[in-house]
Amino acid sequence: MPRGVNLTGRRRLTFKVELGVPPKGAFTGHDFEVLVNEAIRLILGQTAPNYSFGPFNEIERKGSVVVQASDVNLIWAALSVYGRFFGKPIALHFNSNDKMDIYFSISCLTFAVVFIYGLLLILVYISLPQKKPQSFEGKHAFITGGSKGIGKAIAVALIRRGCSVSLAARNAKQLELVCNELNAFAKTKKNGAVAKYYSVDVTSSYNVLEAIVKEAESELGDINILVNNAGCAVQGSFDSLDVSVYEKQMSLNFLSSVYMTKAVVSKMKESRDGHIIFVNSAAGQCPIWGYTAYGATKFAVRGFAEALHMELLPYNVQVSIIYPPNTNTEGYQHELLTMPKELKEINSCGGLFEPEAVAECLIYNLSRGNYHTCIGLEGWMLGVLSAGGAPEKSFLQAAAQVLFGGLLRAIMLIYIGHFNWIVEKCKRKR
Repeated sequence: MPRGVNLTGRRRLTFKVELGVPPKGAFTGHDFEVLVNEAIRLILGQTAPNYSFGPFNEIERKGSVVVQASDVNLIWAALSVYGRFFGKPIALHFNSNDKMDIYFSISCLTFAVVFIYGLLLILVYISLPQKKPQSFEGKHAFITGGSKGIGKAIAVALIRRGCSVSLAARNAKQLELVCNELNAFAKTKKNGAVAKYYSVDVTSSYNVLEAIVKEAESELGDINILVNNAGCAVQGSFDSLDVSVYEKQMSLNFLSSVYMTKAVVSKMKESRDGHIIFVNSAAGQCPIWGYTAYGATKFAVRGFAEALHMELLPYNVQVSIIYPPNTNTEGYQHELLTMPKELKEINSCGGLFEPEAVAECLIYNLSRGNYHTCIGLEGWMLGVLSAGGAPEKSFLQAAAQVLFGGLLRAIMLIYIGHFNWIVEKCKRKR
């Protein structure tokens, strides 16, 4: 269509050919018209409306098509589909006769991706297991490793909410002091919560732990909440660790949780009520230097918890897991005394959290029916990145895993590269 023609009732589609054509200078106005005619013929066939061509700029490879206003969307769609699916993407610039420009960056691929992701998120939402918020008042919780650190902090948080607690650990004197402290705290709250303790080595045997569970239930009633918290970290290079270290770590960090869970799960299934919680570690999400023993046990706990979650869903028994980062506990301070330089530098990349903050974060997520608890920004990133086949009950968290998994993988690779550099640097200095 020549310049100066009245465009009343008509619209001009101006677009630039960006890809899938010869280099600049070799694409002429004739080529442009052939491209448009072919696109409209192939996509619209006999239903194609009338149209005409405007001027073509060979330097910018930009031309236009003039059509009736009612046919703009049809022509635009045909050119977009042809450009994308036939390997010749086209960026469209829509220009109205009143000189108001509306810019479109249209991509069928983008639309398809958005549509697919939207559909996936709908399916994800439908597939998520139903949340069951955990109540605490009047309940009975059994906590292993409850005499100090995170275990003690969880006990305090539960007592505050009216939940009685049974604590298990080896040090009877420390347990007695903690229980006295908890009972005094419960009296100030006037919520009827009670604290009891049992001195036991959780690595002893299943029969011993089963007997302790029965004793605790005879005193405070059936166990509604089990917190598998007992554990410790032995660190060092693989060559420096004796095989016995791996056996002891597996016994304390993993098998003790299996034994305790075995001792309570039957009654929970019968009553169709109960909650089993595993206190894991960030080392159960991201294995690093020095944790070939400790990290392996935490990955074992994670696998056990994830499989158990699926198994207990039909019985309305809940399973949750928490991945604490570096936490300012007595155990962590003891680890620092013998921590190899590599591990110390890697650990310094993360923050240090107080056990009370970790405990409150756990309680918050339990009260909202969430499966896993991650602490801090790095913890959230690890949770999204390492989700894999893990259960998920929070739709927002599931959406984050779907949408940000790739980006966070790139960030994680940068972190790992930095960790590898630390290990290499320490080796050179030896």
